Amino acid sequence: MIGKVIFSVMLFATACHAHTCTSYNQHPEEISFDFARNSAALSSKDMMDFANWSIYIKNKYPLQWASVVSASAAPYEKNPSDLATHRADLIKAWAVKFGLAKIRIESSIELPKDVSDWRQTAQAGGIDFIPGCPNDCCD
Repeated sequence: MIGKVIFSVMLFATACHAHTCTSYNQHPEEISFDFARNSAALSSKDMMDFANWSIYIKNKYPLQWASVVSASAAPYEKNPSDLATHRADLIKAWAVKFGLAKIRIESSIELPKDVSDWRQTAQAGGIDFIPGCPNDCCD
């Protein structure tokens, strides 16, 4: 009898192990913005795009895993570190207002040092929305 119980427990444990999965995150959706020189304000067009994108994202992905905000400032801008921080804070605040930060939101700032990076990354910001999925994406 004990042998049957041990066998049943081992069989159950093996079956459970076979059905476990490793959680993975879905690919993020992103939107980016270009800021005017020395400004931490979004244009009215960018605000409208952000609002519409937020509605689209919330409808497409009812579950959220995280939102990651990034912003940068060019070395030629006034107080670039502070400016990049203000840009990230602004995007983060609007993400919260638009309902894109129900779980967690992270932010980072970048200060391009190489002149070749200035045109591509300076005076910019954005948000990556990482969708969640039921059962930790194991279904």
